[in-house]
Amino acid sequence: MARTKKLNLLRKKILIAGSSGLVGFNALDQFSNCKHYKILAVYHKKKPLIKNKNVKYIKTDLSKFKNCIKVLKNIDDVYMFAGKVFNKTDKINSQNEPDLDNFIALNLNMMKAACLLNVKNYCWLSSFVGYPNINNFYEKYYFDNDPIEKYQLIGTVYRFLEKSAKYYALNSKMTRILTLRPSEIFGPQDDFNIKTCHSFPKYINKIVNSKRKNYFELFVSENYLNEKNYIFAKDLVDISTKLVKKNKKKYDDFNIAMDKNYSLKEMIQKILKFEDYDKKFRIKWSRKKFNNFKNNFNSSKLNSYNLFITSKNIDLHIKETINYFKSLKNEK
Repeated sequence: MARTKKLNLLRKKILIAGSSGLVGFNALDQFSNCKHYKILAVYHKKKPLIKNKNVKYIKTDLSKFKNCIKVLKNIDDVYMFAGKVFNKTDKINSQNEPDLDNFIALNLNMMKAACLLNVKNYCWLSSFVGYPNINNFYEKYYFDNDPIEKYQLIGTVYRFLEKSAKYYALNSKMTRILTLRPSEIFGPQDDFNIKTCHSFPKYINKIVNSKRKNYFELFVSENYLNEKNYIFAKDLVDISTKLVKKNKKKYDDFNIAMDKNYSLKEMIQKILKFEDYDKKFRIKWSRKKFNNFKNNFNSSKLNSYNLFITSKNIDLHIKETINYFKSLKNEK
């Protein structure tokens, strides 16, 4: 009994906020098998299906400061993956402005509460939409000029949160805050709803749900040739944990991206390959001219920590994401 109690005291106490979301779910899936962690998994509406004796679930609203204080007591490390992860495809309007309000509140409340309670490490997700319209995203240029006009509101929000994070970290007694700016995230637990999801999961949905394997026409309205960077959710989780261990600064920020860019056309063709469509499949590409916003990430800062995200496994990652979507269909 005494030995068990001693082992429990030595185990690191981890909080995963947003444990039912895309990144939080994959973090929970990875951490739950580690015997050295005691995990507090926080969710707002839907409880994750992962069952493990190392995990304790709490349903709460992190936009309320008192709830943040409650869940963060005696926590060592926080992985703040809660809230909607906005990116360049999101348009702010009267329907999702409440989401934006809650997103700001829960991030500010968690940062403040973590510093007040002397949490050791706080890792959270920012976004690349805060970058100005430049050819290469390099961390030190994030605040140069305004964000691109089309995404200026949400980009400015992320900049505000980053400056707040830096302020809280530098004025805290012991809390270190790590800001991550990932490229476009995909993987199991993604949003596949065509009305709300992003480009890549949308085409997984459309292609998998097609009933005609011998001939099917797919209309693609996005800029299909412009290359951008994708990142598998599990790779993002893996890198975040390694950075928390390696980075010892009070505050720091990192681009998190794969070592190669892909066009939407290439990504769709990979889905088609896994779904065994023959050559009669036709894609009708839009001829509309698009305003380019290239997410060319400079990952030299991440690489300086001897951390790299290789593209060699992208086919396996896409296949895993497709299989996950199919498993959702089978559950219905």
